[in-house]
Amino acid sequence: MLRNVYQSGILSVFNSTGSDPLELWHLATGTGAESTIGLVGDATADGPVLQIMSPRLPSTYISCPRNPSASLGIKLQYMVVSLKSIDRLFSFEVQVADDRGIVRYIRASNFESAAAVDNQLTTLPLQLESGWNHLTFDLAATTRRLYGTAYREVMRVTVNASICLRCILFSDTILAEESMPSELRLYRKQE
Repeated sequence: MLRNVYQSGILSVFNSTGSDPLELWHLATGTGAESTIGLVGDATADGPVLQIMSPRLPSTYISCPRNPSASLGIKLQYMVVSLKSIDRLFSFEVQVADDRGIVRYIRASNFESAAAVDNQLTTLPLQLESGWNHLTFDLAATTRRLYGTAYREVMRVTVNASICLRCILFSDTILAEESMPSELRLYRKQE
């Protein structure tokens, strides 16, 4: 999808305040009235946020790119996620390709108690603060540490219920929330 696009600086794949924030994303909503995906207001954030809710974690999710056979092709090494813990089970998964052409899955969740690494899937425990969290993942360092290979690109990102999302972006440097463009910040400065 973006493999042949020049990539430098910041590349956003999800911004809840954008005009069509889920344009690139496939949505899967589990059965039952309790499973929902939608933009909601949040008293602690500037603008709407995406709420993904379900009593069954694997049945309600968003995944990018929309086409399951497509690849994002993002080469930027840092993944930044602004999310709000709502004290329910949640996970996200990043599908990466390494320099050997092997597809690896790195899954972080708030219900794992210990890391587990095998040839293609790594599960990592994720402790979230109550309320909003600004997470940065160094995909190059993670791939090197876990598999002893070099990170090449992100192929897919999947976020499972239940969580609130503000943005998901990739960058070539570590970004503090204050240094992000105002349209991607959780708390935008009033001008």
